[in-house]
Amino acid sequence: MTAKEIENTIINIDLSPGEIVLGKLIIRKTIDEVHLAEVQESIKHIGILHPLSVMKVGKHYELIAGLCRYTAAMNLRLKKIPCRVLSVSSDTAVRIGIEENTIRQNVNPFDEGEYFKEVMTDLKITQKGLARMIGRSEAYVNERIRLTTCLAAASDAVKSGKITMTAALEISKCEDLIDAMNILETVLENGATEKIIKYWVQQANIRNHAAPVLKEELEQMKELPTKYQAPEVFCDLCEKKCEWTDSKWIRVCGNCYNLAKANLKE
Repeated sequence: MTAKEIENTIINIDLSPGEIVLGKLIIRKTIDEVHLAEVQESIKHIGILHPLSVMKVGKHYELIAGLCRYTAAMNLRLKKIPCRVLSVSSDTAVRIGIEENTIRQNVNPFDEGEYFKEVMTDLKITQKGLARMIGRSEAYVNERIRLTTCLAAASDAVKSGKITMTAALEISKCEDLIDAMNILETVLENGATEKIIKYWVQQANIRNHAAPVLKEELEQMKELPTKYQAPEVFCDLCEKKCEWTDSKWIRVCGNCYNLAKANLKE
């Protein structure tokens, strides 16, 4: 269905909060409190400028897009909420919901992953089919769905901006839960690049796939590190070991880097 055809099926009406239900078509599961407060303040002064998108389901209207505006209206105890009723199919409603949420405010990628899984189950389609339907790449859909398997702690860290979504995805590849938690704690405490996190996860998975005898030897080591450390490299100037995160330029340790800077100033 084209944009023009959708426009011709829209009916603008005011609905009471009791007539609107939250169904599976809602992509956003969490709402940013700061953004919600801003929306409420805006509605107080100028009302709801952009109607909520809904579709008729039985005696009620199912919300397609506008959860934040709907929540703000409920908090303000509005008796009527402006809505546009769309007479569209479920797959078109999915596309509209994703498009509207993407334009208005970035949707939490974890919420998006859960939503994609629900849509695939309801519409009985594959990741490839969903990607084609919403105009996204299959890799985009797959990445969001993989995020749903992440640790709850990792997802919270992404939502609060402490780590990136890519970092969380790398940690989710860790096969052992304890290793994953150790890596996450180290990243939160000390920070680490995505390349370093990838290296730690690879090393943890290699250790978990090691032969039983080697595993037993590793477990018996008295000085088994409790925190993950960056791999060591050798400085090209002084040839001393240094941590990857401390190296400068290609493979120059911090001391040689500072010495070189001092000589350049002279």
